Amino acid sequence: MNMHPSLALSFSLLLVLICGTASADSGFRERLYFGFGVTSSSLKLNDTNIASINNFNEAFALENNTLGGQAFLGIQFDQHVALEVGYTDIGTININDGNTIQNFMDVSSSYLDGVLTQSISDRFNLFAQAGISYWNTNNTLTDSAFEGTGVHYGAGMDINLFNNKDRMLRIKWENQTFDNVSIKSASSISASILFTF
Repeated sequence: MNMHPSLALSFSLLLVLICGTASADSGFRERLYFGFGVTSSSLKLNDTNIASINNFNEAFALENNTLGGQAFLGIQFDQHVALEVGYTDIGTININDGNTIQNFMDVSSSYLDGVLTQSISDRFNLFAQAGISYWNTNNTLTDSAFEGTGVHYGAGMDINLFNNKDRMLRIKWENQTFDNVSIKSASSISASILFTF
């Protein structure tokens, strides 16, 4: 996806302004929500750049250990539109040189998204989200850190497993881009508990 981060942010803010006006007209009471859960991510790496910058030999292999966690907070403006911020611990990348395995890089990100939700039934909601991310990578071998912005987007489902719409299971797929010489993008699947109040 080639959308510039500033365009994604503009889209999110425009969405918020539109829905804020709509919710005022409809009389919908704004509600806050938050959630937390576990993520499993897949990183698309620039192997050639990594090998060149870090002087790795030809026997090196990169291994993803991308089990992490996520937390998010949002405000629901009406039945369909929300603004959400979140943090994802994407995981770590290990380097295997044939003899030893070392931690090479830790990866995390925060995001600001506009969210569109459609209720399917009393037990299921579908949603899509898009916005801007702020990522951070920490190279543990060289003790160097890099940060930047990218595009974040995703989609998923809220499932009413507990017969209570104020507490639901959220299953989500998301993707984000990295303006980074080591990482191209990251895709994640997460399972979270969502609370509304």
